[in-house]
Amino acid sequence: MVDKDSYATWKGEVDCPGRRGQATLQEARDCLCLRIPDEHIYPKVAPDWPVISIKDYVAGDFWPKEPGYYRSGEYSNPCGIADEFVAQIRVNQLIQKNPHPNLVEFKGCLEKDGRVVRLLFKRCPTDLYRLAERKPAEEDHLDDIEVNSFMEGIRSGVHHLHSMGLAHNSLDPVHILIDEEYRPVITDMTSCQPFGEERRYHGLSGWHGGYKEESCAANDEIGLKKIEEWLVNAKEGWRHKILKRGIDY
Repeated sequence: MVDKDSYATWKGEVDCPGRRGQATLQEARDCLCLRIPDEHIYPKVAPDWPVISIKDYVAGDFWPKEPGYYRSGEYSNPCGIADEFVAQIRVNQLIQKNPHPNLVEFKGCLEKDGRVVRLLFKRCPTDLYRLAERKPAEEDHLDDIEVNSFMEGIRSGVHHLHSMGLAHNSLDPVHILIDEEYRPVITDMTSCQPFGEERRYHGLSGWHGGYKEESCAANDEIGLKKIEEWLVNAKEGWRHKILKRGIDY
């Protein structure tokens, strides 16, 4: 658990026999007895990183991204999460220097006491997955998307990554934001790595079947194909719901 004001991170374990692992909020709070050292989670600010101080931070202006989840024994290096955060910063810096309209806009690192506690990005109204969940009566919905042009935008962003020697490795509907102009914006570079590196898994469960273990363009081609198939089916299902309810769309 992370304290929203101090960014201190705590961990603990609670036994929930007979409740399928569902602890109460009070039980979860009571078990938080171990403070995780900041250096295990938050890397020190480097001189060449774009930084926004916590004193100048206005929450509504950006979308903040947290470090990875802490699990005891997951990393041989206790600072493994901080190291992964550094890798994300470097990837986003490269994109910042080589921007593309279909890649999320990196705004900088949120700094507190000399450490990076969040990565900050331009905020978009929604993502593809959430848009598909919207009800017909809502103002914006999936039928506003034209599949071919939308997919062309995603492909353009992916191919720009490839031109920099990077693969996203985790393309799915949650990682496709939609901006104010209904343009697709690829986000979340947690798994984005240079070609040939061991792929870090991150994304929707069950979505990445067939992916190679190393970062490569082939993984993104699989992801693009799955997103297009999912989008076509989602639009068809959305229209079916409309017709079934007798709503003229």
